Amino acid sequence: MLEPEPDWRFTDEIETIELQLINPSTSRRIWVVHYNDNIYAESGKLNSFLGQIWYSWPLHAVEDGRGIVRIDSKRYPRQLVRIQSGQILDGITEAFRKKYEDSITRKDVEEGAVWVFELAPRIEGSH
Repeated sequence: MLEPEPDWRFTDEIETIELQLINPSTSRRIWVVHYNDNIYAESGKLNSFLGQIWYSWPLHAVEDGRGIVRIDSKRYPRQLVRIQSGQILDGITEAFRKKYEDSITRKDVEEGAVWVFELAPRIEGSH
C-alpha cells in the first residue's frame, strides 16, 4: 500500500533511505535531507573515479525519474527532479553539510560534480 504524503521532518533522524527506480528496477541506500517541506537526495561525487563507476543511478533517474522511496516498510511514489542551479541549492547543500558533515557545495552542483534531486510526489500512472 502506498502512503499519503507525510511531514518529511522525520527524515532528519534517518541516516539513509531505500530508493528504487522504476527503470531499471534496482534499489540502493541513499542519503536524504529534509529542506523547505521537501526531501532531497544527492548523487555523491560523480567526477571522481569511484563515483563514475559506482553512481550510475543518477543517469537513470534523469532518463526516467519515477521511483519509490521505502522508509520503515512504507512506500512513497516519487518523481526524481534534478536541480542544477538556483538559490535553493544553498539551503539544500547546507542541509547535507549539517546532517552528514558532507562537503557538497552549490558550486559542486552547478558544475555537475554532484547531482541533486528533489524526491517530489508522483501521481500513480504518470510517466
